[in-house]
Order: sequence, then C-alpha cells, then structure tokens
Amino acid sequence: MRPIALACALVLVLAGRAFAQKETPASEPSQIVLAKVNGTNITMSDFLDLVAGLPPQQQHLAFRNRERVLDSLVNKELFFQEAMSGGLDTDPDVVSLMAKFKKEVVTQAFLRKVVERAKPVTEADTERYYLENKDRFKTPEKITASHIVLKAEEEAKAVQAALREGKDFVDLAKERSIGPRAGQGGSLGSITRGEMPLEFDKVAFNLSVGSISEVVKTPFGFHIIKVTDHISPMQMEFSEVSERIQQRLQAERQQEAVRAFLEEATTNATIETYPERLDGSEP
Repeated sequence: MRPIALACALVLVLAGRAFAQKETPASEPSQIVLAKVNGTNITMSDFLDLVAGLPPQQQHLAFRNRERVLDSLVNKELFFQEAMSGGLDTDPDVVSLMAKFKKEVVTQAFLRKVVERAKPVTEADTERYYLENKDRFKTPEKITASHIVLKAEEEAKAVQAALREGKDFVDLAKERSIGPRAGQGGSLGSITRGEMPLEFDKVAFNLSVGSISEVVKTPFGFHIIKVTDHISPMQMEFSEVSERIQQRLQAERQQEAVRAFLEEATTNATIETYPERLDGSEP
C-alpha cells in the first residue's frame, strides 16, 4: 500500500483552486450582457468568474478597474474566435492539452465531493478542543532586555564592576559591547524564549525587572544582561481563537476524508509502480 498520509497532503494541495471556486455564490449567475464580440455575449457571469479566479489581494483591484477587466475579456474572446476559425482546436498538441485539463478539472470536482463528506465542525467541537488544549492558547512569556557582549570574560567582569560603580548601562554598551545592537545601547527590545541562546534565556527570564545579571557565557561571547520589563504568559480567551480552532479541526476532518477514500481505493485497485525507472532508465 502506498503512503496514504503523503498522498492526502498532495491531493489537498492540488485541490486548493477547486476549494476557492466552491466558495463563490451558488445562486444563478447574472446574465447581464456587458459586451458583444461578433455576436457572442460576454456576461456579468463571465466577469465574476474571472475575478473569482484571481488571488484575494487582486480581486479588490479588479473591481476598482472593472473596465480594464472587461477589456481583457473582450480580448480573450477575440483570441478564442480567431483560434477556432483556424481550426486550432483540432491541433494534436491542443487536443492533448485539453485532455489533460479535463482530467484535472474532473479530478478536482470529485475531490471536492470527497472533502464534503467530512463532518462539519460544531461550536461544541471547537469549545471542547479549546478546553482540552488550553495550554496551547497562551500568549508567550516576554521580556524587554538589553545586553553588553564582550569577547573575554575579564573584559566582561571589568564592565560589570563599572556598572556596580554607577556607570550607565547604555553608555557602556555603546562604548564596549561587540554585539550588533551596541549602537542602540545593547537594546534587544521585546523577546521570547528561544530567540537568544539557551544560556542567555536561563538567566534573563529569571531576572527581576530592573536588575543586571552576572556575566553569562554563550557561544557568542560573555554577556551582561539587563531586564526592564517582564510579561508572563497569558491565557487567550476562547473568542480569540475559536475561528482558528474551527479551521484547524475542519482541515483535519477533510484530510481524514481524503485519507479514508485513498485507503479504500488503493485496497480495491491494481497498482504497479516502478520507482527504479525514475532516473529515466529503460526497463
């Protein structure tokens, strides 16, 4: 049996365009005639179909430039009519391409039907997932920190001694630090765990606000860290994440529907594969 999980993922990717088309209104398309090209009507339905096929960020621009879109539809019809008058639809290459396109369209239409078998996610499903996985929905712990980085431990200890004597942290960072943020007084801004080396995090996230650390060694040098703010993790409300959860659960159910179909179809089919020929060698 072939790897079903991988097949599911690939099939869902291929179906992306089909899903987007499914989102268009199901009502009868308008037959308002927007243009005529040698007697052939171009309707509002043709216009809306073209716009629906554009990426979301381009659809707004299309509506703002409706006349240009209409011009493109007219031009497309002119090309089509000229091609048909020359019998291009019977050209062997065109016939072959049309056959491939038909296979893609029919496959996507069927895949959409398979995905529609997935049970809809209810509000109760979404809320239950939230309650069972609340730890996943927390804002991360953050600190606002600055640091001074030195090449040698002795240099770092000397800078720390100067800080204890009352020297300004920002001034010393600008004068002595070899870090890329030295010009900004060593400021790292707001950071979460994992953005800095582990040795740095262990110390920085345990410092009290306003305090300065001992010398900390990391693969990048010897650091002196100052923390000016600390925000603990916060639980996100259900209302903030419900849509995200619903989309995730629905996607999982859709993938399960595709997996189930492929598993059954693969079991009932006669399939022969020859991976050794992928390098182009003859059997």
